[in-house]
Amino acid sequence: MKTRANYFTKQGLSLGGNIHFESDSFTFNTHLLNFKKETLKVQYKNILSIELEVIIGPMLRIVLKNGETLAFVVSNRKKIKEFLEQKIKINS
Repeated sequence: MKTRANYFTKQGLSLGGNIHFESDSFTFNTHLLNFKKETLKVQYKNILSIELEVIIGPMLRIVLKNGETLAFVVSNRKKIKEFLEQKIKINS
């Protein structure tokens, strides 16, 4: 499964790209229109919680067990949240 997303960095940058969902992790890769090439890989077992917010569009906030927070704007965020919650259960 794959979806378009904007990733909001700690520095406040918005990077457009795609999230690719795999069996044990997901990977965000920026697309060619960004100034900065970025790849972010997250293991499902490292996710503590997933929250839905509406700050800058339909935001999906992922809190990792190490305290780091990742913020993505995605469409179908409820469906993605449910998918991630299932993956967390399987990979815990």
